[in-house]
Amino acid sequence: MIPDPKRWPSSIDGKGFNEVARKVHGIGLKFGIHVMRGVSTQAVDANSPILDITTWFSGGVGYMESGRQWGAKDIGLTDQKCAWMPHGFMSVDTKLGAGKPFLRSFYHQNAEWGVDFVKHYCIWGDDLNVNEVAIVLEVQCDTLFFYQTGTFQVLKELDRPILYSLGTSNRLQHQPWPRM
Repeated sequence: MIPDPKRWPSSIDGKGFNEVARKVHGIGLKFGIHVMRGVSTQAVDANSPILDITTWFSGGVGYMESGRQWGAKDIGLTDQKCAWMPHGFMSVDTKLGAGKPFLRSFYHQNAEWGVDFVKHYCIWGDDLNVNEVAIVLEVQCDTLFFYQTGTFQVLKELDRPILYSLGTSNRLQHQPWPRM
């Protein structure tokens, strides 16, 4: 996933949010982003390759499994779209081997860009995908505590800490957090 260069001109040439984060950090603030769960419809339609963080930076290709390269079309669950943004995002099939590397690569990418906070929406109520949240939390999380409508996590696998917050969906039902 990359920022739209029309909205974020500093992201041109694959720079992501590096420049924005550097400026925000330069004035003593933390930098956060708001994301939707899963994979974007745009990535699925383009069948964007899944980044393999173990090989990509040493000149490797996208995620390979069973002798083939996997793309976003392989992991997007088109029948599980975000209820309040159905044309934008859908759940990731975490039962496939490529689902985990996709979610891992997303948080590694954000750490590289200097992101300090990730607010993850389209998670609760009708949109709850426990497997997807469990994979994100599996990125070696340490401390878990509840605050208002979300759960915060500090992701430890990364080179820098990212505070992780779960947000509500459009039809939040007051329901307890399921056991994972």
